[in-house]
Amino acid sequence: MNLIDFVRKQKFVVGWTDENSYAQMVNDTVIINLHLFLATTAIHEYIHHTHPDIKLDGNLCSKEVQRKTTKLVKSLSKSVLMEIAEVVNKSLAKNQRKAMEDALHRVQKRWETNQ
Repeated sequence: MNLIDFVRKQKFVVGWTDENSYAQMVNDTVIINLHLFLATTAIHEYIHHTHPDIKLDGNLCSKEVQRKTTKLVKSLSKSVLMEIAEVVNKSLAKNQRKAMEDALHRVQKRWETNQ
């Protein structure tokens, strides 16, 4: 089975697995730990923001930022990680609505111009 066939066959859901994995497969269902991914991403960027002295290694993030991110994620409870993820998710939803509204406005302007 190739990758695309595998992806088509699986059922994907969002749910908490544990603090060590972004996904887990149970039977034919892939549980995506979106909360952990969103929280870890926010924490990673927070580390960059609070430690501007840590330089990037070329195009890759420094091992120091990765280490600090992992350490902070491991020190937080599931409820705190979920709270961080919910804040990020609300921001994503708000920004997505704004992007959709802006795109619709551009289409309407273009349509009016062509009339």
